[in-house]
Amino acid sequence: MTERIEILDTLKGLALFAVVIIHIRGEFIGRELIPGILDFVILNSSRIGVPLFFLISGFLLKKKFEQRDTKKYTVNYVKNLIYYYILANGLYLSLQTGLILIQSYTSISLPRTVSMTSSLTGLIFDFFYTGYAVRMSLWFFTALIFSTLIIYLANKYRKINTLLLIASLLHFIGVAVNSYQFFDLPIPPRDALFFGLVYTSVGFKIAEVKLEKIRNHSSQLIWISGLLLLLHLAERVLITDIIGVKPFFWQDYSFLTLPLTTSLFLLGLSIPNLGAETRLNTYGKYTLLGYIFHQIVGAILTGLAIGIGAVSGTSLLQNSIINLALVILTYIFTMEAVLKYRER
Repeated sequence: MTERIEILDTLKGLALFAVVIIHIRGEFIGRELIPGILDFVILNSSRIGVPLFFLISGFLLKKKFEQRDTKKYTVNYVKNLIYYYILANGLYLSLQTGLILIQSYTSISLPRTVSMTSSLTGLIFDFFYTGYAVRMSLWFFTALIFSTLIIYLANKYRKINTLLLIASLLHFIGVAVNSYQFFDLPIPPRDALFFGLVYTSVGFKIAEVKLEKIRNHSSQLIWISGLLLLLHLAERVLITDIIGVKPFFWQDYSFLTLPLTTSLFLLGLSIPNLGAETRLNTYGKYTLLGYIFHQIVGAILTGLAIGIGAVSGTSLLQNSIINLALVILTYIFTMEAVLKYRER
């Protein structure tokens, strides 16, 4: 058994916090004032959250393959992901049913918690492949399931390098279609083939490198990561202000998201014990449950904030502060509840 790499749990804790920022953010408040610029930087930088999950998953997959029977481990791992995916779908469907019942007996207007497609074919495709059927954020589970199965087959037939090349090409096409809109093709913005596979494959490949070798390049990784972060933000400005794809770009991923996330992941691996005794590291051990429940907790807290008038008639700066407070409280309340559940 190899020594536990503590930074992986710490990074997972950070990745979930980035996901919470994306999902619990307020409406676009513009970039003409400082709070708007700050929001632009925070929201676009937080796009590394889900990609980081895929990188870590691929890295751990390789490590587990080195220690265990690959077929048995893959089957158990995929079963676990399917369990959480079904749990999440059932949870959001039950919640939506409850909201519908409340609305039928009251005059209260409540938001939808599910985004189901109208056609049966679309529903089947979205449930079994894209993960969009009930809640779009659940795409992560199906993407990771398919990515894991594909990597298992590629590893079995010793075609990981070929897979990485194909996955990179597919990802390039996906970003060109969805973020830059160079072509009009029916490619999902978030799925296994055009998104999750490349990140998981890169993480799998990184696991072949010895940690000592990564540590030797920690100083270079710091400035490379900083440079890539600036270039990543510049790319987002390019897409919105020059190409004019969207008025405020925070919905999709871009070309530099992959190298930025990879560089930050390598930087983390160069400090393998970072955060070992922190709460963030503890949170990182249970991020799957946190990923499922954080939007419900966030919706409750946001609803309370709206109910008491905390977000009405406020300035841009106040709005940003309130939004940040909601993000932090959502993250802490969610993960503390998860820990209580796991420790009972």
